[in-house]
Amino acid sequence: GILVSKTGKILSNETTIDMKMSPDMMNESWYIDVMEKGSMPVLTSIRRQAFTMDKSQWVISIGQEIVDEEGAHVGLFILDFSYEVIERFLLNLSLGSEGFAFILSDLDELVYHKDVSFFESRENLTELTAIQKMVSGYDKTMGKLTHQVDIEGTDWCLVGVSSLDHLSAARRQLFEVITLVALLLTAIAIGSGVLIASRISKPIRSLEEAMNHLSSELVDAVEVPNSCYEVDNLRLRFNEMRIQIEALLAGIKEKEYYLRESEIRALYSQINPHFLYNTLDTIIWMAEFKDTEKVVAITKALAQFFRISLSHGDALIPLSDEIEHIQQYLFIQEQRYGDQLFYEIEVSPELSDIRVPKIILQPIVENAIYHGIKPLGRPGHLRIKAHINKNADSDQPDELIISVSDDGVGFEQSQPKPKASETMTKLGGVGLDNVNRRIALIYGPAYGLSVESKLGVGTEVNIRIPLTFTNALRKG
Repeated sequence: GILVSKTGKILSNETTIDMKMSPDMMNESWYIDVMEKGSMPVLTSIRRQAFTMDKSQWVISIGQEIVDEEGAHVGLFILDFSYEVIERFLLNLSLGSEGFAFILSDLDELVYHKDVSFFESRENLTELTAIQKMVSGYDKTMGKLTHQVDIEGTDWCLVGVSSLDHLSAARRQLFEVITLVALLLTAIAIGSGVLIASRISKPIRSLEEAMNHLSSELVDAVEVPNSCYEVDNLRLRFNEMRIQIEALLAGIKEKEYYLRESEIRALYSQINPHFLYNTLDTIIWMAEFKDTEKVVAITKALAQFFRISLSHGDALIPLSDEIEHIQQYLFIQEQRYGDQLFYEIEVSPELSDIRVPKIILQPIVENAIYHGIKPLGRPGHLRIKAHINKNADSDQPDELIISVSDDGVGFEQSQPKPKASETMTKLGGVGLDNVNRRIALIYGPAYGLSVESKLGVGTEVNIRIPLTFTNALRKG
């Protein structure tokens, strides 16, 4: 930068300055030229005594007039840029093998052309001026594409002439030049805008991310430092909403848990006392006939039956306990029906520790005896088996399958079936529908009972229970 007074005095950060000076600078053409241009850039000769074709000595100057308090002219402040700054960018333009670029001022003065001979030839300048005045687009006469762009903040016009062999590259390069010039002139404004916008947009993005996470999982309290009042107030409202949602979900989860437990307990409480009444009648009848051994055996079996039924309040018990429970039940029924009932149980000891809901076999066996074997009028057979079903789908757990089959009267499945509550009489248990509902409540609707029956052949009931289930139920 240089300060030049109208009397020819110079103040500069440079040690050597080659400028044409005089006591009355108002007589110097370059001085007057810079004054007339104002803040517009101008290709000036202030750095040389005579015009030379050596571009390394050329400069582009931006001048600003300096006046005193009364508005009188005092001097100029001149900021110089090397001519090579423009040339360096424009020479890298890809305008094809025959393409070129040039810059003209609004006075049709040549500012830039890669061929310095154009600065001396009036004929060449006239040709360039004609091209600059063409409509942007393809010119059939030249066989080239032309495009004119006024450079913002100057009185210059940048003209690009591109041959078709590098059309796409020319467009890209021309766009880069225009963008670069615009960025240089607007960098401060953009920087300020980004700084101000970031104080608003960044906190809002943080809140937006937290809200997106909230749709899938609860997030911790959101902190947004250096935010404006409105965004901070929005953050406080969001955190309050998050706390309320968390409390609401916790309440819903707890209520669902107790509702589920209450429903399971209600199903357990539906045990019909008929089995107990019938067993006590059998014990009294045997006592009257002084059959002491059977009275003791049935009483022990009944005590063990109810001990396992209570099972210290556990909702899930080992399969071995459930098998012992049904063995006590069948022993009591065998004493009542004598040689009319035969049964066998096939369960591998390896399955003993698998936990299952308690009292799931007794209602099914009871249903088989009262509705399948009893109406036969002849001896009936009942079989209980258990095995592991390996699931081919790796996403699904393996299953425990327990089957209860009989050779009783059966029923025709093709006939319309009434509701389970109407068909499965609960003589001594909670009924098949009750067992199915309890399994579904614990493991989900995909698990429970399936029934296969054929009239005059018998019935088979299968229980499906997943092996990977974790007992989350309380004792009750």
